Amino acid sequence: MHIERKNYHLQALKNIFSSAKKYVVLVENWNRRDYIKEIQELMKVGDLSWSNVYFYTDSTKSALIISSEPLQKFSKVESNKELA
Repeated sequence: MHIERKNYHLQALKNIFSSAKKYVVLVENWNRRDYIKEIQELMKVGDLSWSNVYFYTDSTKSALIISSEPLQKFSKVESNKELA
């Protein structure tokens, strides 16, 4: 997500989650922003339409897989530090 202005990326995340039903996959510069924390905060204040979010990555740790339901085939991620 190459949005540099203030918190416009948060609105982009809201839009992405409102259009997705089960999964969102992000491939980002994990050192630039803490997407896990930001998504958790959006969930906490009710800005995302999903009931639950679960965070996973693949073996390369290049993609963050966000799911509305638990997944078995991917490694669970608890923090952005695990991606960087």
